[in-house]
Amino acid sequence: MTYQAQAQAFLTKTGTTFSATRDRFGFHFDGDTEKRSIFKVTLSNARHSYTFEFGAALKDPSCTAYDVLTCLSGSPSYVDMGFYDFCYEFGYDQTAKNKDLWKRCVKEGQNVIKLFGNCLEDLYEIQ
Repeated sequence: MTYQAQAQAFLTKTGTTFSATRDRFGFHFDGDTEKRSIFKVTLSNARHSYTFEFGAALKDPSCTAYDVLTCLSGSPSYVDMGFYDFCYEFGYDQTAKNKDLWKRCVKEGQNVIKLFGNCLEDLYEIQ
């Protein structure tokens, strides 16, 4: 099964719709030195709806369900990770700026859990 087919099968199984609209071209991540396509993405199912920005890869400016789902697959792990552990795990200094990043990651993880709660193992399998 292709990567895209894996992602589509997961969306079908979870009753989730995926939409991505190119929002702008600019800097997305802290430290970006090159601009990239930035998309407004919405994932929605009977459990939850989640809208967020997605910065496309520099060499492939597309935004597919596969791209998004593989990036979100690790997000649930942030929910149980304290700020100190987050900084240690990813090599960040314990600054206010990084505390804000940690809070955003925790919020993302919470949204992913709300969307796919009992199907998180299936989400991890998309690769």
